[in-house]
Parts: sequence; structure tokens; C-alpha cells
Amino acid sequence: MLDILSEVPTDPFSGKPLIYRRTPSGFIVYSVGSNGKDDGGRETREITKILAEKDDDWVWYEGRE
Repeated sequence: MLDILSEVPTDPFSGKPLIYRRTPSGFIVYSVGSNGKDDGGRETREITKILAEKDDDWVWYEGRE
């Protein structure tokens, strides 16, 4: 990620750098989300759950698994 950005953005929930992980098809970058816990990049797919759910991470993909 540092070849694109000068520094890793800070996760607004943990205060630490966003989490970067390589995948077979590319990579994911994610925040721990409102529960403050690294759930391994697990995401909520339904928008209503995103607004109400506190158990998942916020995930950005490059490629899809």
C-alpha cells in the first residue's frame, strides 16, 4: 500500500493504521469497525445491518476473493 500512499491511513475506530491483507485475487484494506475488534475483514453486506450491526469490520477490496 505504501507504493501508492505516503503513509497508511489511520483507522478512526482503533487509532492504529488500517489493516492490509493480501488475498488470492488482490488485497483488502479494512477498519476494525465500531466494535474495535479485528474480525479478519468480515463484512456486513446488507446496508441496514451496516447501520445497526456492531460486529463486523469496514472493508475495501481490490479484486474479489
